[in-house]
Amino acid sequence: MIALKTDQEPQIQEAEMNLENQQQEFDEEDHQDQIILLTRKLQRMIQRSNQYRRNFPARKENMKTETDTSQVT
Repeated sequence: MIALKTDQEPQIQEAEMNLENQQQEFDEEDHQDQIILLTRKLQRMIQRSNQYRRNFPARKENMKTETDTSQVT
């Protein structure tokens, strides 16, 4: 009985280590997938903002085409 327990302990420890390693690999893959999704979303947002900028003309606040005649005396 004692011999069986001592033989099983290293196997149990190896199995636990394998499970932990597999869990870490799954976590890393999940994190990589999340990073990929977030970068794609950011790229889309940047592309949209660039498209909006192209569609609207730049504002020129310093140029006044009309003069205010209400203050002219």
